[in-house]
Amino acid sequence: MNKKITFALSAIMLLVLTWCGTQVDNTSSTNNSSSNVAQEQTVKTEKKAASAYDDFSTAPTAYRQYNGQDLSKLWKETVLYFSQESCGTCQKTDADLKSQESLPDGVSILKVDYDTETELNKKYGVTTKHTFVLVDQNGNKIAKEMGLATTTEIAEFVANAKSEEVPAASTQKATPETADTQKWPAWYVVYAWQDLTQLAQNTVLYFYQASCGTCQKTDADIKAQASLPNGINILRVDFDTETELNKKYGVTTKHTFVLIDADGNEIAKEIGLATTADIADFIKSNTSSAAAAVSTPEKDPVVAKETAVETPVVAATSTKWAYKNYAGKIENESVLFFSASWCPSCVAADKNFKSETDLAINADILKVDYDANKDLRDKYGVTSQHTFVRVDAQGNLIKKMVGWSSSSALTALFN
Repeated sequence: MNKKITFALSAIMLLVLTWCGTQVDNTSSTNNSSSNVAQEQTVKTEKKAASAYDDFSTAPTAYRQYNGQDLSKLWKETVLYFSQESCGTCQKTDADLKSQESLPDGVSILKVDYDTETELNKKYGVTTKHTFVLVDQNGNKIAKEMGLATTTEIAEFVANAKSEEVPAASTQKATPETADTQKWPAWYVVYAWQDLTQLAQNTVLYFYQASCGTCQKTDADIKAQASLPNGINILRVDFDTETELNKKYGVTTKHTFVLIDADGNEIAKEIGLATTADIADFIKSNTSSAAAAVSTPEKDPVVAKETAVETPVVAATSTKWAYKNYAGKIENESVLFFSASWCPSCVAADKNFKSETDLAINADILKVDYDANKDLRDKYGVTSQHTFVRVDAQGNLIKKMVGWSSSSALTALFN
């Protein structure tokens, strides 16, 4: 009897041990399976990280990824390239850089992730992808440009930024994103964050997209004009990047034209205008109706006639004036031109002013470095480059307006 009990107990113990061993094997198998999945995921992640956009194995030594380097201790002046992987033009520029055996002498580039490096975006005033910022060895901004497409254009940007003189028009680049505004009519300029509440007169905002064929044709037609018809001012707005303006004016598609008044209020909107003549008709038809509405008297015409005050007309006389750099003080009534070397429309205006010797205003134009004169910007409430401020001999603000490349436009400051 005792032998039978002992045998039964031994059999039970054997079964228990066998079952436990099976569970250990299953657990081990499960762990191995989980480990294999993790390894596969790691491999997939590594493969993703090794995409052409992130791969610098064939890139020139002077082109590298920004990985938190101390920008206050650079070994030389460096271009920060704010790039985005989902940006097609960024990818093309990235590929062009990596295809070079070496970068031109004096060019060193760090590619910055536009999506993740938000602090750098803020520090250097970068508001859109495909932006290039040249900094000195201490990380201070020297110049900024958007849309450079090739290594050659980047090299020109660096060389021009280091030069004290503005390059000749023949050396300027002309890409879909950053066109050579020196060849544009005086009243057609790129929107570069101008204050739309301080315009000189009614203006057309042209919501343009570089990849849009009809936009390009209209853009070319405008640029082909020796000058735009009287009364036309156009700011070309980037439809892809200026989302706040799209929202403000209810723009839902590219190739849209919005006519606004001097305070930035919408007057009319139209889509698909093809030529400069079409734009002129659009302005004329809407400003004529607006003028008619304003001129229609609400009171008896006789009463209006009795109370009307005639404004005397003062004839303007042509006066010699000087265009020179701001030297830290204001001695006479002047127009302060807040300009930036990285602003294409500022460069165009600068060229126009240098070619002028006479204007119907009795004031000098002082070119103020927008980046270097923050105190002056704050004093006159200047929030964007390409701003003109008329001041008296004591430096008191008289009038302010934004934009335009023609010196004749400055007469609006004296009306």
